[in-house]
Amino acid sequence: MSDENVWQIVAEICRDKELSKNKLGSLRDRLSPSPWQPSAIQKRLQSAGVIPEMYDHDSAEEKLYAKYCEILVSESFKAMGFRSDVIETTSDRADFWLESTGEGAPYKAVGDVKAFRLSRTALNPKDYKIEAINKWRQSAKADYAFIVAPHTHFPGDTSRLY
Repeated sequence: MSDENVWQIVAEICRDKELSKNKLGSLRDRLSPSPWQPSAIQKRLQSAGVIPEMYDHDSAEEKLYAKYCEILVSESFKAMGFRSDVIETTSDRADFWLESTGEGAPYKAVGDVKAFRLSRTALNPKDYKIEAINKWRQSAKADYAFIVAPHTHFPGDTSRLY
């Protein structure tokens, strides 16, 4: 599987009535034959986070592509030696969690993954759910919370984010 056809896989899953019943499971199944090697993850990360303009706003495709980005981030942390997974129902919750696996003090974190359209900038702090992610950290009894987004969509100058 290559990055070039992730958008097609997402569209196919959303079109197919049988696959649509469990979109996230179908997406994981379609992605799993390809190994999650660090070089493949790095290549995918370079093109992830930008929602294809061909998807309608708030469509099933847009939401499933955002889930792909969450899976990709979670798999990235797994490749670095963490335990991590996507939280399937994210209504007022973080998108994924991770736990340290190495020696030393164990810690847990939650994260929010952002995907944006190129036609939209996310310069408003509400786009980053600053207060919400701290609440999610507390409810998950996690030590840390963070946001993962394409660097081009972070504000370039002063912001409440920094």
